[in-house]
Amino acid sequence: PGINFDAETHQGVTLHTAKIPLRDADYQVRQILGDPMELVIGTGKTSAYVAFGKEPVGLLKSVLDASAADSGKQLPPSQLCISLSPILTFVAAADSNPQIKMALDAAKEYAGSDAISLTAIPIKNGCAMRLELEEGVLKAIGGAVKGAQQR
Repeated sequence: PGINFDAETHQGVTLHTAKIPLRDADYQVRQILGDPMELVIGTGKTSAYVAFGKEPVGLLKSVLDASAADSGKQLPPSQLCISLSPILTFVAAADSNPQIKMALDAAKEYAGSDAISLTAIPIKNGCAMRLELEEGVLKAIGGAVKGAQQR
């Protein structure tokens, strides 16, 4: 597929775009990623970003904007934070497993408190890791267990 180099610049990052045809891919893959799948690669002086799927340019721009808004904020050197509800929604769309549906239903009741956070902080001769599960995650786990028991 053709690559559109230097398609635009946002927050000092040059965005390069491409559309990749997926007509030979599985139906579910095409539904999830789109056909053609859009790809954007952002390059800066000391950074690189990749986003793909449906509307990746808008997603990458929102990430860059959020990062710029928090530029003065002190952050740990390594941190991962994900929200469980969108992941379960995605999985439930592709799999009709009752455990997933019950986990999703439980997580939706606690929307906004369904984050999983992992933070690594360097310490002498190693690093300290902190895993944090919000209440919605614990309820989703309980929902999945109930779904398994019903099977």
